[in-house]
Amino acid sequence: MKITVFCLLAVGMVAVVSPPACASGMIDGATLPEQIVQEATAVQRYEQSVQQTYQGFQSLYNQARNLESLAQNPVQNLGPLMGQLISAVQTGTNLTYAGQNITGMFQNLYQNWKPGENFGQEYSNWRNTTLANLQNELTAAGLQAADFTNETNAINQATKLSQSATGRLQAIQAGTAVSAMLAQQVQELRQLVMNEQQSQVAYREQQIQGEAHADAASAQAISTFISAPPASVGNATISPSSFSNVH
Repeated sequence: MKITVFCLLAVGMVAVVSPPACASGMIDGATLPEQIVQEATAVQRYEQSVQQTYQGFQSLYNQARNLESLAQNPVQNLGPLMGQLISAVQTGTNLTYAGQNITGMFQNLYQNWKPGENFGQEYSNWRNTTLANLQNELTAAGLQAADFTNETNAINQATKLSQSATGRLQAIQAGTAVSAMLAQQVQELRQLVMNEQQSQVAYREQQIQGEAHADAASAQAISTFISAPPASVGNATISPSSFSNVH
């Protein structure tokens, strides 16, 4: 889905959402519609970043297939790539927390919104699955997951492993597996965000259409009343314009 679709949601919501959202103190520097659009943009950029990291590890893995060449190559990109990878995992978890916040704010504002799935729980599931997969991939490669808890630790561990061809190969295999896993997870996250925002767009469109129909019906009733022929009561004639003479 293109960003313009999410902008439709923002346009439909901004007049209603902005004042109470800002007054509530729940939003720091951005209205709810702005956060919704920003979340979609951030996930797109996140996916591109993860793909680049995966391609970097894939390139190193292709070098690693020739151990003699790898032994002569210091693989200077290994440390930074491993740091980027662990940072990307943290970025993903942050995006899910943001998604949960947006879900909660939208639900609080539009309490009749009944999505077909529990988006808040889905964000939590994505986060838990990604972290579990990270630990499993590192363990399968013979590495201690506790050594890769943040970007700095990941770079330090990659630097140590780079001192030998065997260690480099071990780190590259782990990085390739983790980045491939994360690339798959990001696709699921993007789909989750799209599903939620499609539900929000559909709800707001339905609500706006209902309001428009109500306004049209009210206008029609007024028009019918004004244009109605005078009603006779006994010898008196009563017309809508007669009310203007009543003081």
